[in-house]
Amino acid sequence: AVIKGQSVEVVSQYKYLGTVLDEELSFEANTDAVRGKALQRLYFLRKLCSFNVDMSFIKMFYSCFIESVLTFSLICWYGSLNLKNRCKLGNIVKVCSKLVGTDLTNLSQIHVTRATRKAQLVLSDSSHPLHRNFQLLPSGRRYRLPQCRTNTSTHSSRQPLALLMNHCSVLSDFCFVLFCSVYCLDYAAVVQQIASRGQ
Repeated sequence: AVIKGQSVEVVSQYKYLGTVLDEELSFEANTDAVRGKALQRLYFLRKLCSFNVDMSFIKMFYSCFIESVLTFSLICWYGSLNLKNRCKLGNIVKVCSKLVGTDLTNLSQIHVTRATRKAQLVLSDSSHPLHRNFQLLPSGRRYRLPQCRTNTSTHSSRQPLALLMNHCSVLSDFCFVLFCSVYCLDYAAVVQQIASRGQ
């Protein structure tokens, strides 16, 4: 391929800022890489449990060494995962929950929470590149839904975010983009959060 007069090699996948991008934006290779790293650290978590270490220390170890790996740039790719890949990562959290002896926050909830935090930052900064993607309708209460022609756009954060804001008085869920063309949002988590707020 040629971009601005320069020849660029076309590859099936590319690692950028620690995240593996593939040509279909399915993030399957990235999921396998994340899962492999987490499984390596899971061995040490098992060892700690066998030594009867205090549970507070075990939870700290999980948070620092396993959860941090599972959630690295999570809001950029988690929404694009299919059910199979989500289960791969979710099963690791379940195993850790059994070892720790308490329920740990699942990745879907973490995804929504972090996306919410990022949304608040984006919409409070009018100079942010993504701020202009959200336009109010003439009524001033509902947001305009973007037109989508491809599946990638349909599964982008902009449309479900607009739908969410149209149903909630307070902005809640948004997926910030680390890579220009990657917009992701976990639909199931959004629906659950809307329902929990008593819509």
